[in-house]
Amino acid sequence: MPQVAVTAGLLPHLLYTPDNVASDALPLIVFLHGIGERGTDPNLVRKWSLPKFLDAGNELPVIALSPQCPMDTRWDFIADSVLELIDGIVATHPINPQRIYLTGFSMGGRGTWALAVETPDKFAAYAPVAGRIPEIDGFLDKVCVLRDKPLWVFHGVKDEAVEVANSDTIVQTLRDCGASNLKYTRYDDAGHGEASDWTYSNIEFYDWLLQHERTT
Repeated sequence: MPQVAVTAGLLPHLLYTPDNVASDALPLIVFLHGIGERGTDPNLVRKWSLPKFLDAGNELPVIALSPQCPMDTRWDFIADSVLELIDGIVATHPINPQRIYLTGFSMGGRGTWALAVETPDKFAAYAPVAGRIPEIDGFLDKVCVLRDKPLWVFHGVKDEAVEVANSDTIVQTLRDCGASNLKYTRYDDAGHGEASDWTYSNIEFYDWLLQHERTT
């Protein structure tokens, strides 16, 4: 699955398309990379998570977009730029707007939560991996807007960077407000990076994403 562009634009981002793009509209998987020095240079993040999976030569019948959060920036501060970038990719590529999926690892997992609660009808399914609770006002009060959305949460129990209690708290809050389409995978033997590797190398994960279509 070739990387077709490393561009700066609104945000530095990686863009992948299949070798043979069908004439029919394709799904779009949006993977949010985390904050830090790697966030300023797309060339330095390709070994991580979903980009790592794609750069290993794995084919998916989708277009994949990975915006990078610049250093010293929070995802909730640049949410509008992320959404504008997504809209621009949708407008210029053969993408089915009803089949756009949002996922992210670590600080990108936090970004997934932040974007999910602010735009609960934008994406067909959400999958945060090892994400901290976003630093946005009243996040846990807002998270119940996701109670009927397809949502799969991942976290390694041995995570050295983000305590599994972060995901436990969010998942329990969703369960308490009646979440009806929620999956939660806690990897007993996984640390921070392992939770990412195990999630994004799992074909079952992509099968789950791609079976959903946005209904609102």
